[in-house]
Amino acid sequence: MKRKISLLAVVFGLVMATSPASAQDAEGLDCERFKPVLDSQGVILTEGGQGELSGELNVGLYLHYSHNPLVITKDGEILYSLVSDRVAGDFYVSMGMLDWLTLGVSVPAVFYQDGEMFDSSTGASSGLSSGALGDIRVVPKFTILREERFGVSLGVLVPFSLPSGDDGAFSGSTSVTLSPTIAASKRLIDNRLLVAVNLGFWISADDAEYRDLKADQEMFYKVGAGFKFVDDWWALGELSGGARLKTMFENQPRETPMEWLLGVRYDAPYDLHFTLGGAVGSLPGWGTPNFRAFLGVLWAPRDRDRDGDGIIDKEDRCPDEPGPRDNGGCPWGDKDQDGLKDNEDKCPEEAGPPENGGCPWGDADQDGLLDNVDRCPKEAGPKDNHGCPWGDQDGDGIADNVDKCPEEPGPKENGGCPWGDKDGDGIRDNEDKCPEVAGPAENGGCPYNDEDQDGVKDADDKCPKIPGPPENGGCPWGDTDKDGILDNVDKCPKEPEDKDNFEDDDGCPDKDNDKDGIPDKKDKCPNEPETINGYKDQDGCPDKGKQVVIIRKEKIEILEKVHFAYGRARIRPDSYSLLKQVAQVIQGHEEIKKIRVEGHTDSHGSDESNQRLSERRANAVRTFLIKHGGVDPNRLEAVGYGESKPIAPNSTDMGREANRRVEFIILEKE
Repeated sequence: MKRKISLLAVVFGLVMATSPASAQDAEGLDCERFKPVLDSQGVILTEGGQGELSGELNVGLYLHYSHNPLVITKDGEILYSLVSDRVAGDFYVSMGMLDWLTLGVSVPAVFYQDGEMFDSSTGASSGLSSGALGDIRVVPKFTILREERFGVSLGVLVPFSLPSGDDGAFSGSTSVTLSPTIAASKRLIDNRLLVAVNLGFWISADDAEYRDLKADQEMFYKVGAGFKFVDDWWALGELSGGARLKTMFENQPRETPMEWLLGVRYDAPYDLHFTLGGAVGSLPGWGTPNFRAFLGVLWAPRDRDRDGDGIIDKEDRCPDEPGPRDNGGCPWGDKDQDGLKDNEDKCPEEAGPPENGGCPWGDADQDGLLDNVDRCPKEAGPKDNHGCPWGDQDGDGIADNVDKCPEEPGPKENGGCPWGDKDGDGIRDNEDKCPEVAGPAENGGCPYNDEDQDGVKDADDKCPKIPGPPENGGCPWGDTDKDGILDNVDKCPKEPEDKDNFEDDDGCPDKDNDKDGIPDKKDKCPNEPETINGYKDQDGCPDKGKQVVIIRKEKIEILEKVHFAYGRARIRPDSYSLLKQVAQVIQGHEEIKKIRVEGHTDSHGSDESNQRLSERRANAVRTFLIKHGGVDPNRLEAVGYGESKPIAPNSTDMGREANRRVEFIILEKE
């Protein structure tokens, strides 16, 4: 907290104390474009997307040399080197004020420079200050996304400079400048590769101008990468450039700076980081040197964890060897050298195998066999029984060492073996009165007789003295309904045949000979099926007219449609006759045991509404067949399929009409 307050006090003091230096007619042209990052998250000039965590401190210094950073040219040739050589430096300090806010301050200075400046009125050379202070930079950095949580880091910087430099030495502006910047970065390849990109704008309250050089509002960009090619060593590369907003889309090379930077960084002991590199200009915008060299040092004290065990070095008893926290950060040892770490070894002072928890094998039952080979380590037993006492596995009271069948119980008189069963009738031979011939237990193991020789033993024969088939319990077939047809061939053994010259051999009374749904007693033509077509369908006689209900192999087909009220499940009266015909056909065909009434819709409307509508319509038809057609409810089920089973394209009116239908599917027949 004291560090944070001190840094804030420094920033406030610089803001209040800074005043513009006297100018020598350079009108605020600051030609220094080398502005390094002020924290440990970036590359060289390119900012990383995230700042430091709260309390993390950085103190650094950059020294840099540039050749011809500011020149006046004509037709590509240098007329004047306003600044031909410059040696400058940046001292900076930054700190994480909060986890999302880092504040940095940089104090630049020119230690030596050579060049010339011309008097604007006389044109004579007036010399150039060889040393000067630069504009102090204050850099607030706001972290929006942290890579540890979001996979990428993103931040916003609002650097501003104070007019503390000497614009007569081309090292300062005459007003406060602002450089809002968006920064993004990501680490790849196990944090060995850092990629960062910046985009921002340089905004000044006063335009700077010297002879034909003009500096006002600019857009700038930076792209940088660092690769850790060996431990503690990084290769760095950057592209830094910009353009004057007023002439961004014009061919103005002098107002379009661009340079390439390469360098290496060494992460040294004691939290020190050294950076060495160079740069070359590729576009001649003002402030871009022919070449540049730089050297930087950064001190960034952090809580270190050299062995990577999650315990910081100052709390780690073994800072160079990873170990668990409950052992003070030291690895567990192996005092007895048995290959098991002491924290896992139940006997850390005595060597023993891992399968015994690191303890030596004992002899718990004192039978002379070690527990690892003793099958019964807690019960003493002879060696020839693997350390186990002789038992009685089959529980027959005979110890296994004298039992001829130790895994099968048997009497002592049979050597501990069970009695056999020669005839396989499930009765032991010692209890079987007929051990050579299979027989039931209730008959002492002997077979029963078959007095009537019908193949059914007397014990199972309901009629042991009268031969009969096994399927009738050994009794002859009778004629329960006294219709002259034996019960074994009588399909209706409890109902007498009606002897009406129609299927008189099946033994069943024929209530509807012609299966037209009209009982014979009401049927004027009992042996001729009614033509069910909506015309005199109750007289039982065939007549002329189109039949619209037809029984197929797998369904009852209707040649007309069942009509419903639009969008509803109410059956329209003009379909009552059709459904009554369907009911009459179902009633007349008792061999059809189960029918599924299916409701289908077209694709108009949502899937859910069509599904519900099809279910309601299928249930409405089923209810009609039960209430108005007298069909047994157990013979009908209703299912709605919505628009899922079209029989025609839904893209046409005709297709949609065909898809709106009711079907009667035969599920079960005799």
